[in-house]
This record gives sequence, structure tokens and C-alpha cells, in this order.
Amino acid sequence: SALTFIPPPHTHTVCLNSRTAQDTSTPSSGQHCRTIASMAFRVCPLTVAVIVLAAFVRAGAKRDAPTTTSNDDLLPCLTRGKQILSRLSVSDENTSNTPGRVSPPTGTPPIPVFGPYSVAEGLIDPFPGLKSDLHTANIWYPNATTGSFPFLSFAHGAGEGSILPHPSKVYPELLKLVASFGFVIVGPNSCVGMCYNYYLDQLSTMRQCRANRALHRGLRHADFSRTGVFGHSMGAMASIPSAGGFAGINTSAYNISASVSMHPCGNPGIKQQPELVDVPILFTAGSADTVCEDQCALDDFKKVVHANHIFFDVHGIGHMDPTYQGHKYEIQVVAYFLTCHIRGEHCDKIYGPSGRAICETQPFELADCRVINATTK
Repeated sequence: SALTFIPPPHTHTVCLNSRTAQDTSTPSSGQHCRTIASMAFRVCPLTVAVIVLAAFVRAGAKRDAPTTTSNDDLLPCLTRGKQILSRLSVSDENTSNTPGRVSPPTGTPPIPVFGPYSVAEGLIDPFPGLKSDLHTANIWYPNATTGSFPFLSFAHGAGEGSILPHPSKVYPELLKLVASFGFVIVGPNSCVGMCYNYYLDQLSTMRQCRANRALHRGLRHADFSRTGVFGHSMGAMASIPSAGGFAGINTSAYNISASVSMHPCGNPGIKQQPELVDVPILFTAGSADTVCEDQCALDDFKKVVHANHIFFDVHGIGHMDPTYQGHKYEIQVVAYFLTCHIRGEHCDKIYGPSGRAICETQPFELADCRVINATTK
């Protein structure tokens, strides 16, 4: 039977890109965003979070819905969410012959070029100071007995550590690649569904690790005088306020030098003000992303005023590109961007003589790429 929409407390925003004709009802006048509230269905509190997990649960959406009655409201919400996802046919597959879908990426995924350090990883359990549902954290660090390595706080997408495995299983190549350039990375495992204040845990992670290096041996050589933040999807949205993109966030108190926001969505429930970002920030996106479409990242990019900012939109990739499910076209530039702005290395890969090498030297097609230097804007 038809379901009637009742607006949830926080309405997730889905971006529509008329260039890719992924939504035939999209006006041809250009790109815009709309809220998922415009779709006709009733949602319970967790359904919005489940919709955000579209790419994550595409396999789960094919499973049969539970037939037994549960006193726990979670199961009906998740079941309804899966049915909605199935109805919307949300997927992260890239196909060239499906009506309404863009063609797959042009060019083979680049073979990652790792940095000079081998990488070790571990789990911190329990991890103190988290405001969300889960209280553990993963850590990746150079397998070295000497040296000092800048600290990064990584924010995962919705579902990791609950519906999906911990980030160590979801983002193995991304996190090992970045750590290999000489970083200590800690990623808090938070949230069963959607965290609207996930940036608080991302920043708390930095405070807790700085105050208590005994949490893990990998923190012994962490350098908290040079730090950064990065994240994917829900974590991408957290990495905007953590970069100064929310009133009251003082990046200098954390010594944050850079941020990377991979495939952010538009979400009025999440506290973020890109116009306040005050450290260099990279936004990545994919023209085939049907979960957080590329216009959302572009909208955030356009609002940045006070810092260098880059928009890197890969043709044909989906929402899960930086994960184990994706092709990982973008992870190398993420590593180079953080290494450039925090360690002062490999800046030629990002800027180079032209100031926009990141847009000119990729072995694959970009749907869009923009570099703005705030000092010359």
C-alpha cells in the first residue's frame, strides 16, 4: 500500500545532477539539491539513516525481510528502509548501458604509490570520550621505532562498526596508503545509524589521544603539533565543521592544518558551515554517485572563502569509491593532499607549476576539477 510521507526531525538532502540525467524529473536548467522528504513514503527515526546507507546495504536489500514480530523498533525501521532502497533502485554499480546512468570511469584505476613507511594497525578498546553509540577506535601508524608523525582523525561513513565492519575492513587501502606517508591515524567507531554531531567525536579523538598516549603503542610517535581530519560520506560531513566549518570550532586549538571531505551529502541536520572553514580542504566526488551526488560536494566547495579549496570530481565513480567496494580512483590524491599541507611534501602532485596539477595529471577522466587559492580568489 502507498506510504504517506511524514517529515523526520532531520531530513537528509540528496543532490540531483542534471548533467548525468540520473533523475529524469530534474529540470534541464542545471544542478540543484532536493531533500529526500520529497519522495512519498513514511519514515521512522532510523529510515533516513538507512537511506544514507544506500550503497552499503545494497546487498542486504536483496535479503528477505524478517517475518517475525519484534518488540524492538529497530527491525521494522531497517526492514522498511531496505524496502525503500529496493524501490528506489539505489546502487553504487557503474554501468554504461543502463538507462539514466552515466558511463563507467574512463581509464584504469591507478596503482597506489605508497609512501616510505610500512604500516601497522590495531584496535583501541575501549576508547574514551565518544558521545555516540560505539566506544572503540582503530589506529594505523608507521611501523617505525623512531621519528615523529603528524596525527590524523578519520571519520567513517554511516554504518561502519554496526551494519558494516569496522573501518579497518571498509577502508583498508585508503588508510594504509595515507599512513604510509608518515601519519598516525585514529578513527573512532561511532554511530549505529546517522551521527548528526559526529564532528564532536572526530575532535574528541584528537584530545583523547593527545592526553593519553598509553591508549596504544602507535601513539608514542604521534605529533599533535601537526594534525588533520578527513572522512567519507557521514564522516565527510563531519570533516567540514572539524575544519573550522562551524561556529565555535577553533582549528588552531587542535593544530589542524588540512581536511579532506570525500563524497559529502547535503544534510540540514548536520552542523556545518563551509563558509567558515579556515584550513585547506579537498572535496572529492563522483559523477555516478547516487547516494551523495557530486553537486553536494560542489555546493560545499563554492561556499569556502577563507582557505585554499579543491573540488575533485571523478567521471563515472560511485559513492563507495574509497572503500573496499570501490575502484579507489581518488585515494592517491587524498594522500598527496594531506601530505602536502601537513608534512610539506608532494605538493607538486597537487599544485605544481600551474597551480592545479591535481586536475591535469590524472590517468583517468575527471567530470570536474577546480582549484582555488584563497589568497588570489
